Amino acid sequence: MRSLTIVVAMLAMALALSAAPVASAEDDEASLEGFVFGEVDGKATALQGAEVRADAGGNASYTAYTDSKGHFSISCEAGAYTVTVKYPGYQTVTLADVSAPDVLDVSMEPRVSDVAWGLDTPHALEVTAILVLMAILAGGLITYALAKGKGSNIQMVNDLEEDHEDIEEEEEEDVDEA
Repeated sequence: MRSLTIVVAMLAMALALSAAPVASAEDDEASLEGFVFGEVDGKATALQGAEVRADAGGNASYTAYTDSKGHFSISCEAGAYTVTVKYPGYQTVTLADVSAPDVLDVSMEPRVSDVAWGLDTPHALEVTAILVLMAILAGGLITYALAKGKGSNIQMVNDLEEDHEDIEEEEEEDVDEA
């Protein structure tokens, strides 16, 4: 009788354990996904190639890049993350305590220091260099026109003789000395 009680107890325990939900790795899987937009010419535009990084406080780090529609998707474990979004010419966006799974829409602002005349730094420098060169050229042309127009005594002098023999002789002397 005692062995029958033990067998019944073991069967009851086995039945109870089999009915309990089993935790699996799939239960911990989640995703962070969404879109990254930035202001271009005054309107929101999808930013292709933006880096989206999800950090779980040293435990895990995941990185993804946006596609042509600004979409990203990060497969990660369920939990809290700090999400950082970077794109050249825009201020870095950091979102703290984002719980996965989640869908994010990230709007990025242009860096003020990187924009002049509506251009990013390299293009603004290029335009500035062209403007400076044009100003120098214009100044030279104006100076020449004013000097020539006022009847100044600026003359071009050519004291080189027609036969150029003196130059050839000097070159030969320089070669002989060497």
